[in-house]
Amino acid sequence: MTITINGEKRMFKLDTEKNTYMIRISDEGYAFLDCFPTEYPTGGIGDYRES
Repeated sequence: MTITINGEKRMFKLDTEKNTYMIRISDEGYAFLDCFPTEYPTGGIGDYRES
């Protein structure tokens, strides 16, 4: 597992073999996961709408 720390943005990034987790510390000191849109392989079927 690789751990990357961005002190300026108060963010930790954890990279595992199959997953990536991004955790940010709020100004109040709480940790929460950031959610980002990602693409998943679907074998030719999927939802290609733009948000």
